[in-house]
Amino acid sequence: MGGSLSFYFFAVCVLLGEGIFDQGVAVVAASSGNDVQVQPTRSSVTVEVGQTARLSFSISTDVHNAENLRATVWSEDRESYCETTTPNGVVGCVNMFHNRANMTIWWSEDSSIGGLTFELVNVTNSMSIETEIRFYGEGYGNARVYVNVTG
Repeated sequence: MGGSLSFYFFAVCVLLGEGIFDQGVAVVAASSGNDVQVQPTRSSVTVEVGQTARLSFSISTDVHNAENLRATVWSEDRESYCETTTPNGVVGCVNMFHNRANMTIWWSEDSSIGGLTFELVNVTNSMSIETEIRFYGEGYGNARVYVNVTG
């Protein structure tokens, strides 16, 4: 596919920084009066073909019940995805994400600050990936990070 491949990651709500992002742009949305603010630590990242793409964001919210959380990371065609709900925290991934992707969610003691990290190993081609984290009936937020894949 050429020298420059692209990922476009759309994160809806949480994710925690691991030093691969810089100067993120937060977008705040509210539902039922509860604010959720998402802040990526970088607005873009470059990864070489075959490497692991790690996307992380932090979240702050006035929703104090992380037990009503659902996180989904899916491909552009929605055929491949990873999903988890709280409180069990079990992550299930299918299709091209099976055995290649993982996500980790964490929360502070009072559930007002948290994060989610998504990793995709052996990056090979261009795709758009969307991440959504939603508090059922409470609220959601989003932020975008562009990932450029080279090699």
